[in-house]
Amino acid sequence: MKILCLTVLLVLLSVFAYGGEQPGHVVGNLKTTTHILEIWSVDKQAMYVVRDKNGKVLTEKLSETALAKSYPHLSELMKRGLADDASLGPTLQQAPGVLIE
Repeated sequence: MKILCLTVLLVLLSVFAYGGEQPGHVVGNLKTTTHILEIWSVDKQAMYVVRDKNGKVLTEKLSETALAKSYPHLSELMKRGLADDASLGPTLQQAPGVLIE
């Protein structure tokens, strides 16, 4: 019984210490051969996390200006990028040769 109470107490403490909420949410990812760029929406502004190709965080909480200074090639990709919806949602987009009934 003591172990169960201690476990519950530790879980509650970790929830309160963590806060349970992230400061924003991930909007998307851009993957190159050398980097992974996470695009976050934080307080209605874009923030960036740069990782190496193995996923190790190199820098985080970068603004667009800081991204352009530190990683100009990733910043240029962001400016030229195009977001598109590849889902088969309500429009029922159909791949060639695939029958949807």
